[in-house]
Amino acid sequence: MRATKLNLLLLVVVILLVAVALYEPGIDKTAAPARLLPMGAEEITKITIRNGKQREIILKRDSANGWQMIEPLQVAANRYKVDSVIAILEQQPSNRFVIDTTKLARYGLQNPQVELWLKGVKGEQRLLFGSQTPLNSYRYLRLGNEILTVKDVAFYPVASLFTNFIASRLLPEGAMLVSIELPDFRLVLNEGAWVLDWTLGLQNEADPTENKPSADQLAQWLDGWRYASSVDIEAIETRAKDDDRIADGGIDAGLNQVVITLNTGARLRWIISLTDDEGLVLGRPDLGIEYHMSDAQRQALLTPPQAEARQQAQEWVK
Repeated sequence: MRATKLNLLLLVVVILLVAVALYEPGIDKTAAPARLLPMGAEEITKITIRNGKQREIILKRDSANGWQMIEPLQVAANRYKVDSVIAILEQQPSNRFVIDTTKLARYGLQNPQVELWLKGVKGEQRLLFGSQTPLNSYRYLRLGNEILTVKDVAFYPVASLFTNFIASRLLPEGAMLVSIELPDFRLVLNEGAWVLDWTLGLQNEADPTENKPSADQLAQWLDGWRYASSVDIEAIETRAKDDDRIADGGIDAGLNQVVITLNTGARLRWIISLTDDEGLVLGRPDLGIEYHMSDAQRQALLTPPQAEARQQAQEWVK
């Protein structure tokens, strides 16, 4: 009986020793590295980026339409690029120390390369990006009266050109089309049905009934435009002017262009051009930017539904 009690006592002692080893009472655990800023991505409502002589970029979150670019253009923003900027909130500084204003040049912060403002529901924070650290891939960052070092990956999204923050889609999400006009033909929504109308080139030729595209084929072709996205966006060096070539919003048949009319009455216009390697470029002269499309899209967007079948039928008649 006495041996049993001793064994139980020894078991209790062992359990207590294990508990002490696991929990180490009185010893502080190492705290998790502090995040860069005490705000979450969902709290950010406005982003301002100033990058040297580049145009100032202002992005705002719209409750109905998501992220929008306000400056230098008023267009939908590329939410993936916006997210890449906001990702800086997840950075855990590897070092931080109080600023010595006499040594700012040492860190590239006397004339910061990029200035980033993040406005949240509880206030606004200003981040200044300096030079790279000399020994590793980190970047000096000024926050208030401190200098921090963060991974250099946080620098490149904010150092991007403004065109990188423009949504790659040609049309706004949810856009409702009522007509699309190209140099040789147009599609018009007539009493709920899409009609292919030849306006140039083949307008006097008979349209063989058997080669008319079906409603599904027309819808599929229109979806190509409705969801078209560019592979790159660039600024137009010399902005085209909407002068007497376009009278009262009308179309000049002498221009290689696409005009899409939405159910809101808005008319969006692109100038069609090809690069030296036959790549398709769609320029928005009103915005001063051009959308560079993929090779596959050049054929899909500019060729009318069943155009090949139509041409073959006409050659057969000849």
